[in-house]
Amino acid sequence: MQFLLYPFYTKGVTTPSIIEPDKKQRVIKQAKDAFLLCDSSKFNKVLKIKSSEINQCTIISDKYDKEIGSKTKMIVPKNRY
Repeated sequence: MQFLLYPFYTKGVTTPSIIEPDKKQRVIKQAKDAFLLCDSSKFNKVLKIKSSEINQCTIISDKYDKEIGSKTKMIVPKNRY
């Protein structure tokens, strides 16, 4: 199991670093399950470089987002659905 931290949007996961996407893709490919840990303030924020497709990770966050939840599995606290 791997945990990754970076902002994302519904068309994919983005990062400010040109080095990070390759490293994160290798981690995702090696992992049995990949999890992306981020708070809801990162939803729909677009940074310079796309790291991965949103459906490559399960999102763990503080709030549920319908659009993101329609594209990948989300884990959120029960009172935040």
